[in-house]
Amino acid sequence: PNLENYDGRWHPTGFMVFPLAVKEDLGSLRLHIWPKGFRELAPKGDTIHDHAWHLASRVLVGVYKDELYAVENKGPFQGSDEERQNQHLLRVFSGNYSPGGGNSLTSDGTTVRAELIGTRSIEAGKLHTIEAGVFHRHTIEIDELVVTLVLDSPRLGNQDPRILIDGPSDPIQEFRQGITPEEKLSVKSQLYTKL
Repeated sequence: PNLENYDGRWHPTGFMVFPLAVKEDLGSLRLHIWPKGFRELAPKGDTIHDHAWHLASRVLVGVYKDELYAVENKGPFQGSDEERQNQHLLRVFSGNYSPGGGNSLTSDGTTVRAELIGTRSIEAGKLHTIEAGVFHRHTIEIDELVVTLVLDSPRLGNQDPRILIDGPSDPIQEFRQGITPEEKLSVKSQLYTKL
């Protein structure tokens, strides 16, 4: 009922993130919302990526959908971007996230081939998990409203999340945009029609 009182930011892959709580030994609790009709994506779009932590999520509204991928390391690629694309290779970037909302994505030149191995649709009221290191990509359409309550474990080891991008290996700087009061009220209105 008081969503507008919470601070939130747009995740670069196009959904709202509202941090709710952090407990050092357990992890962080967040509300994720894919609003119907509007999204705020970073220029790189909705990418295949993994996490450096385990994630458990309960779907509160709508149907959460994603694709799962097997990834084969192909090492550094020396040819042109066109040759790399012809071989269906993606560049691997490591994500370094700062508390202020900035992201720094860097690549050491490694390329991979990602193969779709499955899709999932998890309905409201159901749970799903994403283990650390599992590559996936959200497939929630712009005309769908989806809300999940997510518990992330603390980071496992020293590895950063990996993001697979079809583009040059130049570093990418992103800033997670804050969610405006108007956007909060808009999505709150959408939620009231579903609850």
